[in-house]
Amino acid sequence: MKFVVGFWVVLFAYDDVDVSVLLIVVSLLALISVQDCQTGATCGTLSDATTNLYDSALECCEGKLTWVDSADCDTLSQGGTLSSTPTYTDKFYVNFDTDSCVQDCDAAGGAPCGGNPPDASLELFDDAATCCSDKLPWVGSEKCIADTNGVAQAGSTNFYVDWGLSKCVQDCSASDPAPCGGFAESWDTTFATAAECCDRISWVPAAECVLA
Repeated sequence: MKFVVGFWVVLFAYDDVDVSVLLIVVSLLALISVQDCQTGATCGTLSDATTNLYDSALECCEGKLTWVDSADCDTLSQGGTLSSTPTYTDKFYVNFDTDSCVQDCDAAGGAPCGGNPPDASLELFDDAATCCSDKLPWVGSEKCIADTNGVAQAGSTNFYVDWGLSKCVQDCSASDPAPCGGFAESWDTTFATAAECCDRISWVPAAECVLA
């Protein structure tokens, strides 16, 4: 007996397939493997004979649902139920509502922990930095990581050009004294020194280049 992977949201019944195989089904709550058969808790249907075949539900889960916990996927695929006691991976997943990432750990411990992902289809990452750069590239990495950890953003203290002012400002909180000009955005080019930044706007006199 082999297993196969396919994707859809709603299950339809087909009468022309009678080989026992497994395929991936996208449900509203979880991604699992289901067996291609007519009746039974683990049954689904095969819609594409060209899809890859697998020897077991676990192999199917590991091959095509790499972002879902493979043991949970295997258990659900075979009609089992998960323990009511939460288990955590300590990995990170994105929260687009807050433009930050959340760690899959007990929320009672505070940020960055936020409990299990609300959707089993959410991709998991080993660290907050990778989650931020992969899923929230429009948010500055330092801001995303700070928000993920529930702390104030510190800034890099490098310099960047504030084009509205035609001056170089430092990447630190705007509430701090000049030359701090607010945190750099992800699209801002930063420079290690004010002199390097001023070279970027060389038409501005050096004495007037840096925010004072």
